[in-house]
Amino acid sequence: MKIKTFTKFCLLLASTLAFSSLKAQPAPFYQETFPNAAAFTNNWTQGGTNAGTADWEWDNDPTGVFQGQPDFASTTASNGFIIFNSDANGDFSHDVFVTSKAIDCSGKNTVFLRCENQYGFFSPGGVSIAEVGVSTDGTTFTYRTILANVPRNDLSSPVQVVTLELPEAANQPSVFIRFRWRGQFEYIWRIDDIGL
Repeated sequence: MKIKTFTKFCLLLASTLAFSSLKAQPAPFYQETFPNAAAFTNNWTQGGTNAGTADWEWDNDPTGVFQGQPDFASTTASNGFIIFNSDANGDFSHDVFVTSKAIDCSGKNTVFLRCENQYGFFSPGGVSIAEVGVSTDGTTFTYRTILANVPRNDLSSPVQVVTLELPEAANQPSVFIRFRWRGQFEYIWRIDDIGL
């Protein structure tokens, strides 16, 4: 009887210590789920250079675009996301981006960005580069390469989650977030469920 009680106590203590060691993740203070086309056009601006005809677009059909590609499985894919279809753009180089409106990060000592993606590229040799930029004036951006662990021609992932710290955004009253894609005749990049 004493052994059973001691065993139960040890299990309870171990689970309590494990639970208390987990850090609670704070709720995002900024979120973008692209619930409709207006949320995209009103809150984001497009730019860059592109000799082709494609633009960043709002879409709400998460169906896989290429043969064997799974449906986009972002948390809110069914209500909408944004996409740049480099394949439909044709055999042209592009350096395209979307930039948020100013986001107030005042009082936030640390700022992390989290977003859900479906990214696929074709070109070898570092031609295709996906980046996140951050700026406090909307003009000068600091860029970080993301999705670099996605292999060339790999369209197998339904969602790729990116989380990265943006130290430049800490305690800043105006922060602009930019998603930038440099490439040439790649596949697609879908972005959804952005949070800070």
